[in-house]
Order: sequence, then structure tokens, then C-alpha cells
Amino acid sequence: MDVEKVFDNKVTLSSWLVDVHNTVNERNGKRIVPYHVVRKWYSSSKDEVLVPAIITCISLTVFTFVLSSKVKENVSSVGSSLPSS
Repeated sequence: MDVEKVFDNKVTLSSWLVDVHNTVNERNGKRIVPYHVVRKWYSSSKDEVLVPAIITCISLTVFTFVLSSKVKENVSSVGSSLPSS
């Protein structure tokens, strides 16, 4: 998906977040949940406040995963460039 289109509206953003979350779940051997199921879980009117909170939590989870992956990559590259003793 084009990065700029991800932020077009709530549907594209939440769909992208679910896709990314499922990618993390797949890497960790956890179940994949289709977007329509996630949408159904959080589509009732009483959840109007809950949905943004859930999107924020998923965003933070994805951000943390991406950040930790980058840190691991940097640590690996630094370790491989150190002179051996």
C-alpha cells in the first residue's frame, strides 16, 4: 500500500495497522485476524471512544516492534565491524 494513502482515512489506516499487526503475529506464531473480524469487534456505537484507543495501542505495538528490529540490526552491524581480539 502506498504510504501516503495509508493516512487517507480511518479505514485505510486501521486496515494497514491490522495488516502490520498480523505480520508481527505471523512472525511470532500467533493467529492472524482478518480486518473484517477486527472491524466487527469494534464497530458498535458504544465503542466510539474505544476504537481510537485500540488503534493507538496497535500503533505503539508496531512502532515498538519496528524500533526494536532497527536496534537489533544496528547492534548486529556494530558487532560485526568490531575488530576481533
